[in-house]
Amino acid sequence: MNKFKSITISLLLMAAVSYGFSDTFTKENKDAVASGLNDFASQLLYTVPSDAVQLNNWQDSFIGMLFPSMFPKIGGGFSLGVTKISTTGLKSASESISTGHQNFLSSIKSAYSLSDATKFTEINFGNIPDNYALPTAAAEIRFGGFWIPVDWGVSFATSQPSLFNLDFENFGSVNNSAKTINFEKLNFSTCFDMIDFGADMRIRLLKERLVFPSVSFGGGYHFSRGTFCLTSKDNSELSGSSLVQSTDSQINVAYTAHLAFAQLQFSKNFFFVTFYAGARGIVTKQENAWNYTYKDELSDGSSTLQVNSAEDFQTVSSGQEPVSGFIHGTFDLPGVEAQVYGGLGFNMGPVELGFGVSYEIRHQIFGANVALHLKI
Repeated sequence: MNKFKSITISLLLMAAVSYGFSDTFTKENKDAVASGLNDFASQLLYTVPSDAVQLNNWQDSFIGMLFPSMFPKIGGGFSLGVTKISTTGLKSASESISTGHQNFLSSIKSAYSLSDATKFTEINFGNIPDNYALPTAAAEIRFGGFWIPVDWGVSFATSQPSLFNLDFENFGSVNNSAKTINFEKLNFSTCFDMIDFGADMRIRLLKERLVFPSVSFGGGYHFSRGTFCLTSKDNSELSGSSLVQSTDSQINVAYTAHLAFAQLQFSKNFFFVTFYAGARGIVTKQENAWNYTYKDELSDGSSTLQVNSAEDFQTVSSGQEPVSGFIHGTFDLPGVEAQVYGGLGFNMGPVELGFGVSYEIRHQIFGANVALHLKI
């Protein structure tokens, strides 16, 4: 009986190989996945700068000086921001992997004469939306200067310090990068990790008077790095047979950005409420990398019968992405991104609670933030 089973499996294996399993994940599938991930990488080139500059955003255009001052001006707190990013490219890439998977299922169904009622293990990245809210969160501090009306701000945020060592030329480094923050309750299995460091300086141009607002001009720098991933992993026994099918697929996209900005801000106090508005110009240089792995395996419980797999890796630097507005990985002043922003804050003694919105004009990117600060 065992000998008969071995002969049967061998014949099935030869039939499956002749059927052409190696072609079930086609070049068209691979090109479609790459196109989708390149599109999402381009979206990151536009969105990350707008997201990062929301950190350490204070409602007062100038908080005051440390010295000379009756009460030294210093404050700190936390802020949380979100920025809209299109994820249609990421969605398209996941659907293309699923298409390759469906080709494999059709092949094994025909080769092994499985019935239409057979329940297969599916590649399921979940219900990926067309747009996603890219989050940021940071601890921040701001303090006044000495003798001249300037203030400085510093912010820092991280979910995974090891992102400092992310190697964009290494497949394994990118593949294992995003592990910390998982969002399985969003109807799709995704993870996101980030690290950001920012510093800025503002100088007061006009002191607030009875009818005049406070006006300041300043600039700053952010280093930002992050990773996304989508995962799908499952295995099950095929109904009506002794065959076992398992799937394992992961998509990873990583980015790193250096950005500089200049801004002009107005603010005006009315009793315990402060209204503010401003404009920023942002330039950046950025590098993105993506990879994906896909593996679909069929076994009889003791030995592997068929494997359908694919993987790809690509690094997209500023100079390779002409639509990004960056040239040869350097800060491109003609490609400056213009952003307008505004909001209001509530002053409750030393506590300030602020709400703001932003809009990047060229790519129509919306953002929002909330901040809680303690200031003396």
